[in-house]
Amino acid sequence: MRKYIILLGFILFILGAGIYQSTYTIALIMEFLNPGSMIMRTGIIILFIGLCSYLSALLKRFEKRLVFFSSKSLHIYILHLVLLYGTPWFPSVGRIFMHEASLEIGAIAALLIVTLTPGLIALEQYARENLHYAHATIKYTLAVILAYALIV
Repeated sequence: MRKYIILLGFILFILGAGIYQSTYTIALIMEFLNPGSMIMRTGIIILFIGLCSYLSALLKRFEKRLVFFSSKSLHIYILHLVLLYGTPWFPSVGRIFMHEASLEIGAIAALLIVTLTPGLIALEQYARENLHYAHATIKYTLAVILAYALIV
């Protein structure tokens, strides 16, 4: 079944690319309404779903970690945004070096943020499980930060 999903996605992508190219001059004004573009995007999505089904079979041994990080996805999203853009009161990498960093510095910063975000989530979970006072400390610290953000 998986290989048929990937084959279907590939066929839709090729078919959509052909329709897109043949109707490009007609739909030039409204390119986003081109039917070939819609078919091509659908093919890419189906192809991606098929590839993800293959990846899920290969990543069975990491299932416990993946479930942990997927249950913390909102935390990861918020922490990522704070690390990248900061808050209205405290700037971060995205606002300090906006459009100024070279490609190498940007790649290093992206790699640092991508590794730092799950690392901080794992550290927070470790502290909650192993330090008896960590849960209350984290809860009250977040309440104080929220109160400060609402007052200032």
